[in-house]
Amino acid sequence: MSSQTSALYYVKVSSGGTASWYGPVRTTVRTNCQGRIGQDGPGTSLTIKLAPNPLQNNQLQAIITGAGGQSLTVQFMDMQGRPLREQQWPVAAPAQPISWDVSGQDAGVYLLRATTNGQQQTIKVLKP
Repeated sequence: MSSQTSALYYVKVSSGGTASWYGPVRTTVRTNCQGRIGQDGPGTSLTIKLAPNPLQNNQLQAIITGAGGQSLTVQFMDMQGRPLREQQWPVAAPAQPISWDVSGQDAGVYLLRATTNGQQQTIKVLKP
């Protein structure tokens, strides 16, 4: 079974008592039994492929595409947008793998965000 949802979103980012709004960002989320794929709208190619989702064995396994040759920042965040883990690559691979142990985090819903050169993609991560 698969489904697809596409919508325009505005994102509010709060830090240190100040808030900024970003958007609109067209986001398409496709889900299937193998995982979750998030991809920006037409004209961009930054993609996060996360599988499996929900996570298994406390392991977050993802591949970021569309950032090859560019700087890339990936953040694992709580639902309030607070980074719990972050990794940066000055020059990302065409298919940049992510393999993180998240056993230190409680069960719940988290966010995985990839950012590079004006592109940003965020998807939900389910940790049982």
